[in-house]
Amino acid sequence: MRDDAAEIRRLYGEIDRMNGRLERVVMKGKVHAVEGDRVRLMLRERDEATGKEFLSPWVRWQGQSGSEAGGFSLSIRPAVGERMQLFSPSGDIGSSSLAVADSFTDDAPSPDEGADMILKRGDTLIEMSGDGIRIMVGEVGIAITASEVVTVGRTRLNNGTNRIGRVGDRDNAGHPLVDGAASAFA
Repeated sequence: MRDDAAEIRRLYGEIDRMNGRLERVVMKGKVHAVEGDRVRLMLRERDEATGKEFLSPWVRWQGQSGSEAGGFSLSIRPAVGERMQLFSPSGDIGSSSLAVADSFTDDAPSPDEGADMILKRGDTLIEMSGDGIRIMVGEVGIAITASEVVTVGRTRLNNGTNRIGRVGDRDNAGHPLVDGAASAFA
C-alpha cells in the first residue's frame, strides 16, 4: 500500500531541488579573484550569520578559441570587481560552469562611440570600424585609414632618433626651413 502523504513530501522535495537548480543556472556576481585562465566570483555578499562569502569555485571565463582551425582567438582577462554572470547549464555550480561578462549598466556603461568594435581597459581604447582603426592611450594615439596615418602626441617614426623639421621652423643655426617632406605633416 502506498503512503500518499510520503509520496507528496517526496515530490515537494524533488520540486525544491529542481527549483534550486533552476535558480543556479545563471547567477550574477563580481570577480573576487583571477588566477591564470580562471576566475572566482562572489555570488552573494557576506552572510550575516556565518560571516562567510558565497564564492564560486575557480571556473574559466568566456573567450573565443579559434586557433586550432586558424580562426580568430580572443581572451579578455576580467578585472577584480567586474560584474559577471556564472552560467551553469545543469544548475550545478562546478567545473562545467562558465563566467560570462555581464551586460552594461549605469555603473558600467557601454564605451560605444559609434564604432563597430570597441575594446577599452582603463585609459586604453581600441576602436575599429569599416574604414579604419583608432588606438588611444590616455591623450596619445594613432588613427589609421586607407589614405593616411594620423598620430596625436609625441611620435617616433620607424624607431628613429632624427628630428623632423616643419616649414617655418628654424634649424640649429637659426635659419628658417623653406621646404619639407611631401609625405610627413606636423
